Amino acid sequence: MSKRIIAVLVALVAPYTLAATAPSMGGMSPTTGEMTSSIDQGLGKGGAMQQPQPKVAASSLPAFHKADANGDGKIEWKEARADKVPRSIFKKEDYENNGSLDQTEWMLAGFDVTEANARAAKSSS
Repeated sequence: MSKRIIAVLVALVAPYTLAATAPSMGGMSPTTGEMTSSIDQGLGKGGAMQQPQPKVAASSLPAFHKADANGDGKIEWKEARADKVPRSIFKKEDYENNGSLDQTEWMLAGFDVTEANARAAKSSS
């Protein structure tokens, strides 16, 4: 379980790391030919810093707080079934074997459902 969670967290955090977003020391702009400094780089419209967008497929499941219909902080099979989560995925992601999914398990189930939907769409086309 921990290796999979770490892999997901790395995939989510990697686009925001300093190495991925660090500006260069400056130089000549390839598009305008003007000199730039490291301060100029990474600034968007109005001088605001641009945040990189993660390249992670969006989950096809609703947010945890929306799926948790009874508000008890966990998602039982009845709630997951209402969001069309296959029983096999629910059981696979229920790492604690307590019959419910916490927020991390729900996130992993969302990746699995998204992946399964993509495979189904690819095979039907």
